[in-house]
Amino acid sequence: MIRHTLLLRFDHRTPPPACDAVLLSLIALCDQVGEVDSIAFGPEADPQVRVQGFTHAFTVVFGSEAAHDAFHALPGYAAALEPLRAAEAVQVAPPDFGAGR
Repeated sequence: MIRHTLLLRFDHRTPPPACDAVLLSLIALCDQVGEVDSIAFGPEADPQVRVQGFTHAFTVVFGSEAAHDAFHALPGYAAALEPLRAAEAVQVAPPDFGAGR
């Protein structure tokens, strides 16, 4: 299993529906890949992460490395993150290849 985590930084002026749209687009991409064991998303609760300005997290656990790689290869993945990357508002945590063990 592989855990993939994105830390997201939404400006305080970003309306909740705009935040939800990004998260929902990532969930929709997961549906295209298969081998998704779990998905979690929402406001970031870890104070050490919030102090860095990250407001939300999106975590997906894939059943295999192939599913993880397929998720990254989807054209919609880059498109969903592009506005956040441009604003330096996303950080991709290193994949955890031991998730669930």
